[in-house]
Amino acid sequence: DLKDADEFFECLAGGDDTVDADELESALRFCGMNPSRRDIDRVMLEIDQDGSGELDRDEFITLL
Repeated sequence: DLKDADEFFECLAGGDDTVDADELESALRFCGMNPSRRDIDRVMLEIDQDGSGELDRDEFITLL
């Protein structure tokens, strides 16, 4: 649900309101996945709509 996704984002983003590739990789590993760095980079390129190199809240929610 959206509230859970929002809370998950807050947990990952910390105080900067964005999730970078390293934070995304850590989150996926925590969830039991084992993505390669290439997979992480591919996801970031696909989801990062503004090209910032980080996922904002809306981009992160799209990923979920």
